[in-house]
Amino acid sequence: LREAYSNEEILQDHILKLRLLKYVTEEIYDSNPLIVVWPWLNKINYSKDYTRMIKEFEGLGIPYIDLVLYLKKYKSEELMLNSRDSHPNEKANQVLAEIIYKYIENQNCPVKTATTVEPDLLPFYSCKKNN
Repeated sequence: LREAYSNEEILQDHILKLRLLKYVTEEIYDSNPLIVVWPWLNKINYSKDYTRMIKEFEGLGIPYIDLVLYLKKYKSEELMLNSRDSHPNEKANQVLAEIIYKYIENQNCPVKTATTVEPDLLPFYSCKKNN
């Protein structure tokens, strides 16, 4: 992943996909995307590899949540599955859920349930543009 951010060809492809995501969510679903930026949990305060992507989110007007701001108060061990696997554990996911819920609540978005979202879109959520 770190190499991807330093490889201009890969980075440009990623940016193109961001533009497509923005177009699809705004024009087809009449919604806004929300990007959640996960830091490297084993080095939370040193996760700057994605700084360029944050500039792209801002340039495209895509809202994002940079989790470094919320997770830096925790020790890495509190958020990782274990010392050999830096994927987020239950606590990290709980923190993320609370942050996203507050964001949605502050946007006055109706909370969608599984019965109001098509099954293939369950991992996807964004607020209507008009809200």
